[in-house]
Amino acid sequence: MPQDAHAATSYELQVGDANGVCEAIGGTWNSGANTCTLASNLILNPSDSLTIDSGAILTVTSAITNSGTIIISARTIVDSGGTIDNKFGGSIANAGVIENYAYLNNEGGSIYNNGTIHNNSSGIINNFSTITNNHGGTITNVGGIIFNSASISNNGTISNSGTLDNFGGTITNNGSINNNGGTFDNNGGTLNNSGTITITLGFIFNESSPRGTINNFGKIINAGTATSDFILNAGTITNFGSITNSGTITNWHGGIINNTGTIHNNKKGIITNDSSVINNNTGGTISNKGKIINNSGSTINNSGTIINRCGGIIENVGTISGNPVVNKCAKLHGEDDERNRGHEDNNDLNDENSK
Repeated sequence: MPQDAHAATSYELQVGDANGVCEAIGGTWNSGANTCTLASNLILNPSDSLTIDSGAILTVTSAITNSGTIIISARTIVDSGGTIDNKFGGSIANAGVIENYAYLNNEGGSIYNNGTIHNNSSGIINNFSTITNNHGGTITNVGGIIFNSASISNNGTISNSGTLDNFGGTITNNGSINNNGGTFDNNGGTLNNSGTITITLGFIFNESSPRGTINNFGKIINAGTATSDFILNAGTITNFGSITNSGTITNWHGGIINNTGTIHNNKKGIITNDSSVINNNTGGTISNKGKIINNSGSTINNSGTIINRCGGIIENVGTISGNPVVNKCAKLHGEDDERNRGHEDNNDLNDENSK
């Protein structure tokens, strides 16, 4: 739609479209549904703004190119064939709901979320700039793809059952990330965690070419089983917080795990060190109730404490150097291993989710 390049234009989509904004931006108004369907392209220049009031719905089946400001207090649907391109200088502030079935591209602008962003199975979110998910905000990826090559800052909740690809990007988590049946690909990316990351029926790949980096100051919980929940590392994981494993952690292809915090390997957990290095630094603790496999050509450098508890197995055909492994199993119930494991669970106050 032609606009005066020197005039700022403000659009406010209201319930009932009393001010005629839907038609003004090239849309069609459905009064019964309080919905404006935008089937023609809209360009928002710097200083332009589009506000979707509470109770109104905007459905985009064309393209919005934004270098101004979009404020969402209600519901915006990016439907099949639709695109929102947030360009350099553009800002999207969401306190309502964004449902993406097509493309949401952040190309030099900023997206601030205090509401809900729902990325459906056909949805693709491309972030080449900054996404900030504030406290109380939710980003839900249900079978879709979120590609980040820049910055995502999370103080709310991110739930992923699709693909979260952080190649070349940085994700800073001070809230919660729930990887529930999804793939979290951190190859070549950086993940800084001071919140909680939970893996249930999903995967985290922290691979090489180039190496991915995970810096953990919070909690990482691999909560499922050894056959369904994986952390695969050929990059670098540095842990100052806690990592609790009930699934599988594989450190391979030259991967490095530096631990100055606590790693809890629970009863069904498996940690495999394959042609790689685990450095358990001074102050670091590895507590094992499952299985630790240190393959040929692999090294565990122990300047901290490794505790092998009741039922724990350490298979070593590589090198374990430094402080000796402490075998700790309080036999209060004779040869009853299950009851002894239960005793260890109840008395290991540092072991999270070990039941």
